[in-house]
Amino acid sequence: MKTWATLNSAPNAEKSINFQIEYQCPQCGAPAILDETDRLFTCAFCRVKSYLMPTDFFRYMLPNNAPVEKELIYFPYWRFKGMLFSCLHRSIENRFLDVSHQAAASLHFPVSVGLRSQAMKLRFVTPEIKGNFIKPLINVDQAMDIILERFSVDLPKPILHQARIGESISMIYAPFYADSKLHDAILNQPITGVL
Repeated sequence: MKTWATLNSAPNAEKSINFQIEYQCPQCGAPAILDETDRLFTCAFCRVKSYLMPTDFFRYMLPNNAPVEKELIYFPYWRFKGMLFSCLHRSIENRFLDVSHQAAASLHFPVSVGLRSQAMKLRFVTPEIKGNFIKPLINVDQAMDIILERFSVDLPKPILHQARIGESISMIYAPFYADSKLHDAILNQPITGVL
Protein backbone atom coordinates (compact mmCIF):
# COMPACT_ATOMS: atom_id res chain seq x y z
CA MET A 1 0.00 0.00 0.00
CA LYS A 2 1.31 3.44 -0.90
CA THR A 3 0.04 6.84 0.20
CA TRP A 4 1.07 10.31 -0.84
CA ALA A 5 0.14 13.41 1.12
CA THR A 6 0.46 16.09 -1.57
CA LEU A 7 -1.43 16.71 -4.77
CA ASN A 8 1.78 17.45 -6.64
CA SER A 9 3.02 13.91 -6.25
CA ALA A 10 -0.24 12.12 -7.14
CA PRO A 11 0.14 12.23 -10.96
CA ASN A 12 3.64 10.78 -10.70
CA ALA A 13 2.45 8.17 -8.24
CA GLU A 14 -0.41 7.12 -10.49
CA LYS A 15 1.94 6.57 -13.42
CA SER A 16 4.20 4.33 -11.37
CA ILE A 17 1.39 2.30 -9.78
CA ASN A 18 -0.66 1.29 -12.83
CA PHE A 19 -0.53 -2.47 -12.97
CA GLN A 20 -0.15 -4.52 -16.11
CA ILE A 21 -2.46 -7.21 -17.42
CA GLU A 22 -1.59 -10.15 -19.66
CA TYR A 23 -4.19 -10.32 -22.41
CA GLN A 24 -4.91 -12.37 -25.53
CA CYS A 25 -6.42 -10.99 -28.70
CA PRO A 26 -9.99 -12.33 -28.93
CA GLN A 27 -9.61 -12.70 -32.71
CA CYS A 28 -6.21 -14.38 -33.24
CA GLY A 29 -5.05 -15.24 -29.69
CA ALA A 30 -1.85 -13.16 -29.91
CA PRO A 31 -0.41 -12.18 -26.51
CA ALA A 32 -0.42 -8.55 -25.37
CA ILE A 33 0.34 -6.54 -22.25
CA LEU A 34 -2.19 -3.87 -21.24
CA ASP A 35 -2.01 -1.14 -18.63
CA GLU A 36 -4.90 -1.14 -16.18
CA THR A 37 -6.26 2.07 -17.71
CA ASP A 38 -6.30 0.74 -21.29
CA ARG A 39 -9.81 0.35 -22.70
CA LEU A 40 -9.08 0.29 -26.44
CA PHE A 41 -6.93 -2.59 -27.67
CA THR A 42 -5.53 -2.92 -31.19
CA CYS A 43 -3.88 -6.25 -31.93
CA ALA A 44 -0.37 -5.82 -33.35
CA PHE A 45 -0.80 -9.01 -35.41
CA CYS A 46 -4.32 -9.05 -36.89
CA ARG A 47 -5.18 -5.35 -36.35
CA VAL A 48 -8.55 -6.13 -34.76
CA LYS A 49 -9.73 -3.38 -32.41
CA SER A 50 -11.48 -4.29 -29.16
CA TYR A 51 -13.08 -2.07 -26.54
CA LEU A 52 -12.76 -3.46 -23.00
CA MET A 53 -15.77 -2.67 -20.85
CA PRO A 54 -16.85 -4.58 -17.74
CA THR A 55 -20.49 -4.88 -16.72
CA ASP A 56 -19.62 -3.61 -13.22
CA PHE A 57 -15.87 -3.82 -12.46
CA PHE A 58 -12.84 -5.69 -13.80
CA ARG A 59 -11.85 -9.00 -12.21
CA TYR A 60 -8.18 -9.94 -12.26
CA MET A 61 -6.12 -12.79 -10.88
CA LEU A 62 -2.52 -12.97 -9.73
CA PRO A 63 -0.29 -15.58 -11.41
CA ASN A 64 0.59 -18.72 -9.46
CA ASN A 65 3.65 -20.94 -9.09
CA ALA A 66 1.84 -23.84 -7.44
CA PRO A 67 2.78 -27.44 -8.22
CA VAL A 68 0.65 -28.64 -11.17
CA GLU A 69 -1.21 -31.26 -9.12
CA LYS A 70 -2.47 -28.75 -6.52
CA GLU A 71 -6.07 -27.57 -6.73
CA LEU A 72 -6.10 -23.80 -6.46
CA ILE A 73 -8.31 -21.67 -4.23
CA TYR A 74 -8.75 -18.08 -5.40
CA PHE A 75 -9.51 -15.62 -2.60
CA PRO A 76 -11.12 -12.26 -3.55
CA TYR A 77 -9.84 -8.79 -2.66
CA TRP A 78 -11.30 -5.38 -3.45
CA ARG A 79 -8.74 -2.92 -4.83
CA PHE A 80 -9.23 0.85 -4.64
CA LYS A 81 -7.00 3.38 -6.34
CA GLY A 82 -7.71 7.11 -6.23
CA MET A 83 -7.56 10.29 -4.21
CA LEU A 84 -9.15 10.56 -0.77
CA PHE A 85 -10.08 14.07 0.36
CA SER A 86 -11.01 14.70 4.00
CA CYS A 87 -12.66 17.98 5.04
CA LEU A 88 -11.63 18.80 8.59
CA HIS A 89 -12.53 21.70 10.88
CA ARG A 90 -9.65 23.91 9.68
CA SER A 91 -8.21 22.20 6.62
CA ILE A 92 -8.65 19.77 3.76
CA GLU A 93 -6.33 16.75 3.76
CA ASN A 94 -5.68 14.57 0.72
CA ARG A 95 -4.03 11.25 0.09
CA PHE A 96 -3.39 9.12 -2.94
CA LEU A 97 -4.40 5.55 -2.10
CA ASP A 98 -3.70 2.25 -3.78
CA VAL A 99 -5.01 -0.33 -1.36
CA SER A 100 -6.70 -3.73 -1.29
CA HIS A 101 -8.91 -5.43 1.28
CA GLN A 102 -10.54 -8.84 1.69
CA ALA A 103 -13.84 -9.25 -0.18
CA ALA A 104 -14.78 -12.12 2.17
CA ALA A 105 -13.96 -11.90 5.87
CA SER A 106 -11.47 -14.61 6.86
CA LEU A 107 -8.82 -15.11 9.50
CA HIS A 108 -7.05 -17.67 7.29
CA PHE A 109 -6.18 -15.39 4.37
CA PRO A 110 -4.11 -12.17 4.38
CA VAL A 111 -6.08 -8.93 4.85
CA SER A 112 -4.71 -7.48 1.58
CA VAL A 113 -2.61 -8.50 -1.43
CA GLY A 114 0.03 -5.93 -0.44
CA LEU A 115 2.20 -4.71 -3.31
CA ARG A 116 1.62 -7.78 -5.47
CA SER A 117 -0.99 -6.13 -7.69
CA GLN A 118 1.57 -3.43 -8.50
CA ALA A 119 4.59 -5.71 -8.90
CA MET A 120 3.16 -8.65 -10.86
CA LYS A 121 1.40 -8.92 -14.20
CA LEU A 122 -2.25 -9.79 -13.70
CA ARG A 123 -4.64 -11.74 -15.92
CA PHE A 124 -8.33 -11.27 -16.52
CA VAL A 125 -10.50 -13.87 -14.79
CA THR A 126 -12.25 -15.97 -17.43
CA PRO A 127 -14.60 -18.98 -17.19
CA GLU A 128 -11.81 -21.27 -18.44
CA ILE A 129 -9.70 -20.74 -15.30
CA LYS A 130 -9.60 -23.90 -13.20
CA GLY A 131 -9.83 -23.67 -9.43
CA ASN A 132 -12.23 -22.79 -6.65
CA PHE A 133 -13.17 -19.11 -6.54
CA ILE A 134 -14.38 -17.96 -3.14
CA LYS A 135 -17.51 -15.85 -3.44
CA PRO A 136 -17.13 -12.21 -2.34
CA LEU A 137 -19.29 -11.61 0.75
CA ILE A 138 -18.23 -8.04 1.51
CA ASN A 139 -19.63 -5.60 -1.02
CA VAL A 140 -17.59 -2.69 -2.34
CA ASP A 141 -19.35 -0.13 -0.09
CA GLN A 142 -18.55 -2.16 3.04
CA ALA A 143 -14.92 -2.54 1.93
CA MET A 144 -14.65 1.21 1.27
CA ASP A 145 -16.02 1.93 4.77
CA ILE A 146 -13.28 -0.28 6.25
CA ILE A 147 -10.59 1.38 4.11
CA LEU A 148 -11.81 4.91 4.96
CA GLU A 149 -11.86 4.07 8.66
CA ARG A 150 -8.31 2.73 8.45
CA PHE A 151 -7.01 5.88 6.74
CA SER A 152 -8.97 8.27 8.98
CA VAL A 153 -7.48 7.11 12.29
CA ASP A 154 -4.64 9.65 12.28
CA LEU A 155 -6.76 12.61 11.10
CA PRO A 156 -7.87 15.28 13.60
CA LYS A 157 -11.54 15.02 14.51
CA PRO A 158 -14.20 15.88 13.57
CA ILE A 159 -14.05 14.76 9.94
CA LEU A 160 -16.82 16.80 8.34
CA HIS A 161 -16.85 15.08 4.95
CA GLN A 162 -14.81 12.64 2.88
CA ALA A 163 -14.81 12.17 -0.89
CA ARG A 164 -13.10 9.74 -3.22
CA ILE A 165 -12.04 11.28 -6.53
CA GLY A 166 -10.76 9.58 -9.70
CA GLU A 167 -11.29 6.18 -8.24
CA SER A 168 -10.70 2.85 -9.85
CA ILE A 169 -12.28 -0.17 -8.19
CA SER A 170 -11.56 -3.74 -9.21
CA MET A 171 -11.46 -7.24 -7.76
CA ILE A 172 -8.23 -9.21 -7.55
CA TYR A 173 -8.19 -12.95 -6.89
CA ALA A 174 -5.08 -14.27 -5.14
CA PRO A 175 -4.15 -17.98 -5.52
CA PHE A 176 -3.74 -20.38 -2.58
CA TYR A 177 -3.79 -24.15 -2.09
CA ALA A 178 -4.22 -26.54 0.84
CA ASP A 179 -1.61 -29.18 1.70
CA SER A 180 -2.17 -29.86 5.43
CA LYS A 181 -1.59 -26.07 5.70
CA LEU A 182 -2.92 -23.22 3.61
CA HIS A 183 -0.19 -22.16 1.15
CA ASP A 184 0.37 -18.96 -0.78
CA ALA A 185 0.45 -20.27 -4.38
CA ILE A 186 2.74 -17.46 -5.54
CA LEU A 187 5.55 -18.10 -3.05
CA ASN A 188 4.63 -21.76 -2.32
CA GLN A 189 4.95 -21.07 1.38
CA PRO A 190 2.48 -21.88 4.17
CA ILE A 191 0.50 -18.95 5.56
CA THR A 192 -1.34 -20.82 8.34
CA GLY A 193 -0.76 -23.54 10.87
CA VAL A 194 -2.04 -27.08 10.34
CA LEU A 195 -5.61 -27.11 9.00
